[in-house]
Amino acid sequence: MDPQNLNVCQICKKEPAVYGDGLTWARCSKCEYEFRKENPQPQDQQVTEDGFPHKKIKDLVSIIMPVYMVNYPLFHYTGTAIGSVRSHSKKGTYELIIVDNGSPIKPPNMNSYYAHKIVTNEKNMGVSKAWNQGIRVSFGEYIVLLNNDTQVYEHWMEDMKKCLDEGGLDLVMATPMYSLTEPFARWVESEQIRDRWQDKPITESFSDFKDFSCVMFKKDLMDEVGMFDEQFFSYASDSDLFKRMDQAGKKYASTKAVAIHHIIDATGASIPETPEIMNEDKARFEEKWSSFAKATEDEKGGEKVVDLSNFTIEDLEAELEARKNQPTLNLVNTNETGDKIFLIKDEQTHWVKNPETLQALGGGFGQVKKLTKEEFSVFTKGEDLDMENVEQYK
Repeated sequence: MDPQNLNVCQICKKEPAVYGDGLTWARCSKCEYEFRKENPQPQDQQVTEDGFPHKKIKDLVSIIMPVYMVNYPLFHYTGTAIGSVRSHSKKGTYELIIVDNGSPIKPPNMNSYYAHKIVTNEKNMGVSKAWNQGIRVSFGEYIVLLNNDTQVYEHWMEDMKKCLDEGGLDLVMATPMYSLTEPFARWVESEQIRDRWQDKPITESFSDFKDFSCVMFKKDLMDEVGMFDEQFFSYASDSDLFKRMDQAGKKYASTKAVAIHHIIDATGASIPETPEIMNEDKARFEEKWSSFAKATEDEKGGEKVVDLSNFTIEDLEAELEARKNQPTLNLVNTNETGDKIFLIKDEQTHWVKNPETLQALGGGFGQVKKLTKEEFSVFTKGEDLDMENVEQYK
C-alpha cells in the first residue's frame, strides 16, 4: 500500500486519517467508530505494542517524540528527555512513542528507548511526517508533541491537561526556559514558577508566545483541522497548523504555569542543511498561504480567490455571478478517487485546495497546489459548471 495515501481515510477517502499503524492502514474517526462497532473489543483491554485494534483511551496521554540523533550530545539530550518524562509522569497515564527518523547514532537496541511504541524510518522523513506517524499509532485521547532536547518536570502533564480542559483551549504550549550554559537550576525554577501560578486563574497564565517544543491537544483536533502538512520538513508545520486553527475558530495559547527546559537549537544546529531546510520550508509556507486565501482579495493582483472546501449551492451561485467573463468554476471528477470537487480555473492555471483532489495529485491535507492546465489534465477530467447542472451536486 502506498504510504503517501495515509493522510486520508482509506474507507471514505475524504476525512483526515487519525487512526492507523503509520505504515499500512489509515482511518478517520467516523470510519474507525464504525469499524469498532462491527469488531467489538473488550472494554478492559490494555494498551498493547502491536498497534491493533487502534482505539482512543479516555484520559490517556500519548507523548510523541521524534528523534534524529547525528552526534553524541544530541544522543544524550534524548536520553535526558526520555528520563524526565518517565521520572515526572505518573505511570499508567501516558504512553511514550518514539519516532526514530533514521538516526545514524542509535542506542544498543530499541528496548533502550524505554518507550511503549517505536516507529523507525530508514531515513530522515522530517518532523511533520514523524508527528503524523506517531499520532496514527497512538491510543491517547490527548496528544503531546515533545522535542528530544527538552526536559519536563513535576506535574507538567497534569497542569497542561488542566489548562487545556479548564482554560477553553484546543491546544496549549508549555513555556520553555532556554539555556546553553546554566541548566542546573531549571528544576528548582520550574517548581518556583508553578508555585507562583497555583492560586491564580488558569487563563491569567496564558500568553501569545509560541513555542512548539512541548504542546498538548486532544486527538479530535486532527479530525477537525487535518494532520500536519508533510510538505514542510521541519520549520513551518506549527505555523501552518496555527493558520488552519485560526480558520476553524480554534483557540491556542502558551501557559506560563508550565515551565520546561529547552536547549537552544540543539537539533537544528546539529544538521548542516538546516539553513537550506528553513528557507525551503519558509518559501513553501509563503506560497501556500499567499496563493489561496479564503474569500479575500489578493492585494497584489486584485484577483479574488475563494476557499471552496465548504462551498454551499448559495455560495456557488453568488460566486458564479461574480465571475462572469472571469476565470470560471469547474466541477471535476478525480480519476484516483472519483470524488466530485470544485476548483477555480483560468485559461492556464488551476488552483486546488480540495483534499480529494490533492490526494489524487499526491498532495497532503491543508496543502495548496498551483497547477498548469497540462499538469492537471493528466490526472482529471472536468466539466464546466453552471446553474443548470449544479442542483444535482447538492
